[in-house]
Amino acid sequence: MSIKFPQFQFTNKEVVVAGIELKNDISWEDEGRREEIKRTFQIANSWCNSHLYPMVRIRAALTGRMRALELDGLTVGRLKTMKSVRRKLKNSNLRLNQIQDLGGCRSIVTDIDAANNLAESLKSDLKYNFLKENDYIASPKSDGYRCRHLIFGFSDSANYPDREGRRIEIQVRTRLQHSWATAVEVMGTFLGQYLKGGMGDKRWLRLFQLMSGEVAIAEKCPVGPHLPPRNKYLTELRTLEKELSAVKTLESIAFAVEQTNRISTNPKDRPAYYLVSYDIKSGTVRVNGYNAPIFGAHAFRDAEMQQLDSEINTVLIEADKVETLKEAYPNYFGDVNVFCTNLKAVTQGTEAVEYTMPPRLKAPPQERETPDLRWFSQPRYRRWK
Repeated sequence: MSIKFPQFQFTNKEVVVAGIELKNDISWEDEGRREEIKRTFQIANSWCNSHLYPMVRIRAALTGRMRALELDGLTVGRLKTMKSVRRKLKNSNLRLNQIQDLGGCRSIVTDIDAANNLAESLKSDLKYNFLKENDYIASPKSDGYRCRHLIFGFSDSANYPDREGRRIEIQVRTRLQHSWATAVEVMGTFLGQYLKGGMGDKRWLRLFQLMSGEVAIAEKCPVGPHLPPRNKYLTELRTLEKELSAVKTLESIAFAVEQTNRISTNPKDRPAYYLVSYDIKSGTVRVNGYNAPIFGAHAFRDAEMQQLDSEINTVLIEADKVETLKEAYPNYFGDVNVFCTNLKAVTQGTEAVEYTMPPRLKAPPQERETPDLRWFSQPRYRRWK
């Protein structure tokens, strides 16, 4: 039986109109427009969910490329939440059908060499159409963000011609870069501020910007022109850490979430799709697993409709198992240990350490043995002594 994925049920023109509407403030209190608003979200959700199949296929190709290169790491895929979609529409001139990361895959590898090798291999060897790259490792963003973003166009005219050309973004980052980005998201979530987008408490934004320099130095990468000489920014970093009690704050957040999260998946099943709901007020994380992509997509659509005006963030993620999910999206579980360890080391006078693993060991080939076939020439009924 073939796996069913959500079908796109509208026209491209309707998607453009829905995207324009999503840029505006929407209130369910306006009873006269409720049906119109509901249809706007139905169109937008149908368009976003139509990226699920391309995302799954491209993630499978990404995983295969990592195996071929014998790289240690993990991959996951996720659909962009409607809150994030609306934020991007409001803060840019993009139309809904022009957003390039509605479906995204993430690869987290051990070190900088692995990240660069994987990114270059994907550009040359992945069977899907490579469209463009933003290399934020070679040229980090001014806020300190580092990662390689590659955009691919999906192509499968034989089986899914209606998905042709859907754009999927692949993020390739190291474990150390991932820990930095995770800490930014965790702190932004608990402050109720969009730190990831450069909005919010300037002291926290500056702390993360300064700490990004240590990430770059640990990985022998460009620090970028946005930081002063290292001796100056380290003094400022230590002052900010002390003022904000940054390490203690992040550690307490991690502990709070750890005590309240619940993984509500059936132990008899091995779901491939996880609906993660994070309640900002209570710090509670709930995860529901789904074996079929269409059920996960429908649950995602229903959750987003119910949570438009709430402080609950929900995202649909494809991952091999819950452990992989928690490692790849630790901002939903409060796991910022790697970042905290390095921040503590830097403020105490040592350096951040690149996350590395020993080379994968290969078993030596076994010597071929010549079998002794004399046993087969013995009488059929042989008494063993």
